[in-house]
Amino acid sequence: MDNYPTSANSQGRKVLVLVVDDEEMMRRMALMALTAVGFEVVLAEDGIDALEAFSARHADIAVVLMDVTMPRLGGIEAAEKMREVDPSVKIILSSGYTDKCPEAAKPNAFLPKPYTVDSLFETIRNVIGSGSEMVTP
Repeated sequence: MDNYPTSANSQGRKVLVLVVDDEEMMRRMALMALTAVGFEVVLAEDGIDALEAFSARHADIAVVLMDVTMPRLGGIEAAEKMREVDPSVKIILSSGYTDKCPEAAKPNAFLPKPYTVDSLFETIRNVIGSGSEMVTP
């Protein structure tokens, strides 16, 4: 892990990441990795929970990391609804069923599963890194 994405914004507040995945192991891994380097993380287990969390805190969320295939409401549909609320939301879609980016949701990036902590950090850095400082451990 050469360069971590910064965990604080220009106002010195922790950067907030919304992690949405129906697999508890993936949520837990992302939570542990991101909080270890200082991010604030909100977890959701499906698209409906994600929309509730997004509605409550969308102005604070720097990036959404979201699984494509989930019960109740999938990632593509949830991403479309999030963009209705905030067209500038940064979304990273993830899937273990395909290594291709589902363009329908117009994500900022696609992260194939299973992913490593390094690839998670690299993807977040690429999505929110423009204009953000990087910290190196």
